[in-house]
Amino acid sequence: EMGIPALLVFLWIVSLIFGMILRLRKTVHKTKGHESSWNTGFIIGISASIIAYLIHGLTDDVMQRRALLIFWFIAGVLCAFLKEKEKELRIL
Repeated sequence: EMGIPALLVFLWIVSLIFGMILRLRKTVHKTKGHESSWNTGFIIGISASIIAYLIHGLTDDVMQRRALLIFWFIAGVLCAFLKEKEKELRIL
């Protein structure tokens, strides 16, 4: 509904999110311990929820509903988790 520029911006945002997921994978891989399996599960869950949102968007209009709020919530949780893990890595 918003045109090609909005599509390009949305694809750019999605690519940034997947870039954050890859950075988080590298950060978690550097840390060892019992938290590693929980962190890996978190990464898998976040990745699956983003992919599910994008697949759902192929069949339904998700830009005008609560699903959009869920998308931004997931992106925010991912960003906060990445910042926390990078801060922990700097401290160690």
